[in-house]
Amino acid sequence: MPKMNNRIKSKTQSKRVFGLRIAENVLQLSVATQGSDGVYELEIDQVFNRGEAGWFQEEGAQQLREGLVELASKWEMRHQSVAVSLDGHFCVTRVAMGPSDRVDEETRSLNGRIQRYLSLGPGEKITGYARETLNPEVDYSVTAVGNRVLIQEIYQALRYADMSVTWVEPSLVSLARLVERGGMGDQQPILLADCSGDQWDIGIAYQGRLLLDYRPVAARSVEGLRNVLLGHVSRLRRFCDRHREVAAGNLEQLLVCGAPQMVSEAIATFRGQDELEVSVMQIPELPSLYRLNTQQTQDNKIAAVAAVLPLIDDAAEPLIADLLSQVRRDSDLSISAMVLRLLAPILVAAAILLPMWALVAKKRNALQDMNTMTQNVESQLDEAQVRMGQLMQNRALTNHLKQIDWMTQETPWHVLLNQITRCLPDSAKINELRWLSGNEILIDGALHDETMVFDIIGYLRRLPLIEEVALQSTSGDGSDGQIRFEIKIRTRMLNDTTPHSESPHA
Repeated sequence: MPKMNNRIKSKTQSKRVFGLRIAENVLQLSVATQGSDGVYELEIDQVFNRGEAGWFQEEGAQQLREGLVELASKWEMRHQSVAVSLDGHFCVTRVAMGPSDRVDEETRSLNGRIQRYLSLGPGEKITGYARETLNPEVDYSVTAVGNRVLIQEIYQALRYADMSVTWVEPSLVSLARLVERGGMGDQQPILLADCSGDQWDIGIAYQGRLLLDYRPVAARSVEGLRNVLLGHVSRLRRFCDRHREVAAGNLEQLLVCGAPQMVSEAIATFRGQDELEVSVMQIPELPSLYRLNTQQTQDNKIAAVAAVLPLIDDAAEPLIADLLSQVRRDSDLSISAMVLRLLAPILVAAAILLPMWALVAKKRNALQDMNTMTQNVESQLDEAQVRMGQLMQNRALTNHLKQIDWMTQETPWHVLLNQITRCLPDSAKINELRWLSGNEILIDGALHDETMVFDIIGYLRRLPLIEEVALQSTSGDGSDGQIRFEIKIRTRMLNDTTPHSESPHA
């Protein structure tokens, strides 16, 4: 250990940056130290959670702080630049790509759904957003979504360890960037699968950008990953063609990384099928940019290298959707700077208020003259209030009669049920359709594709007879891979809609 400390201290004079990957129960740190030739030397370290639960379960938050302090002390990270990437367990990523107006529409629609992302836990959700123009006809935007409480805990833990955080972004975004830097995914899209946590994170990468963040509930095992990908590979290819303007039929390669045992099982499980060419994701060799000990190139550490890549590679020009944009606070200041910051508003306020004091005194005298006029106006207002009181009584009676008329009207159920039926795909199975109250309906059904639940919700919201649609829950429905869902619908009153209007299409 003394030799290690001496080796670390000998490099403190060189430029050093850090990439930190936070998975459910492990911290992976990539240390990049620039040599005299401009090439970075990469060293990878990791700290595991000592308990069975993750960092944000029970006592995990305190263990996260201790783990970060341990890394900061070992590698002298105080006030050094740290780029953080989060496992898909803690955040989700949504991508919009196409003409500018379509990207604007998809972004507005996403903002309306973010607070209902049940997989991120209860409470307020926050976003990180980035956008760029690929060509005059195509814009690309990426939105990262996380739970505010969780992101604040991560930020406070990093601040507690005196780390200077540059950004916090989803891990799949950084992995897609690293894959392209290694010369892959430039001509055709590539499937990425990461199993650093308790579930596979699936994404599609193309030209260094993430096209899709896909985290199906069924992909909690290697067999579940195989069933999900082979069962939906045709649909994913159509997605690349229609929504991302990438030629169909080229989604043929799958790269896996994460826990070594899970990666080995995945390679063995996919062997013998023809739909996808499966291989282990490797850290690309970029000798002009960095050097890495061959003993540290295991597939479970590639995410840490991906996290630090934008800090050492100027050519990458990363598109960062920073989740800290809504929770970040200023860096620590010296005592003199803090005192100056506190006194500056007082001095400015005094300079402004003193000249105003004389003006206030003058205005006060003018107000005294206006008091007499105010009394006359008040007497006139009293008389007007008497007349208004009678008018309000008549209006209250009118509103009461209108309310009675409004409450006694009946929703055209046959029209509504017809519209709901047209919003459901042929593959949907309805287990129960239950009236909860006078204008609330609960739909209990099942699908093979979880993403189609949100399509159904989007169709239902367009119906003129429906005022509100809310997803109550989604869950696995057994070994057949179906996703069970519950959607709650609240209808409008008759006079708020056109009774016989129909949905354009479903």
